[in-house]
Amino acid sequence: MRFPLKLALLMTLTAMDLSPAQAAPSDDELAIQQVENRWQDAWNRHDMEALSSLFTEDADFVQVNGRRWIGPAEIKKNHALVHEMMFKDSVWTNLKLDIRFLKPDVAIAHQTWGLRGDKNPDGTARTPREGLFTQVFIKRGGHWLITAAHNTNIAVVPGSPVAGSVPPK
Repeated sequence: MRFPLKLALLMTLTAMDLSPAQAAPSDDELAIQQVENRWQDAWNRHDMEALSSLFTEDADFVQVNGRRWIGPAEIKKNHALVHEMMFKDSVWTNLKLDIRFLKPDVAIAHQTWGLRGDKNPDGTARTPREGLFTQVFIKRGGHWLITAAHNTNIAVVPGSPVAGSVPPK
C-alpha cells in the first residue's frame, strides 16, 4: 500500500512545474529596453538626431536592403533621406525583445518589429510588414549604446520547409 502512495506522490511532483519563477528584469535589461523604446519613439517622430544618438561613435549599421552605414552621422544622414518620403508616415512598433548578455558590458538583442504606413520609392503604399533587428549593445560610461546592428525583413516563403516560413494564423 505504501508503494502506490509513493508512486502517486512521485507522479504528482513530476507533473508539477517546479521551475523557479522568471526573475525580474535586471537594471541593465531595463536600460536596453529603454533604448529600444527610444528607437521606436524617435522613428515615429521621424527624429533622426534622437535615433542616431542611440549609437556609439564607431557604430556599424546594416539596413534591411544590405546597405552598410558607419557611425552616427552616416546612420542619421541615410535615415533622414528615407524618412523624407518612404518612411514619412510610417509607424514602427516594437513587438518582442530578447536580450542575452555576452559579458557584463556587452549584450546582443533581437528586436522583432512591425512597420506600417511606409511607401515604396515610387510612392506606392507598402503592405504592413515585420522584421528582426539584431543589435550588439555595449555599456559605456554607465549607458547602453548600439555598436552594431543588422535589420532584416521577415520574409514569408510559401512552401518553404524552414521554420517560421508560414505566416501565423
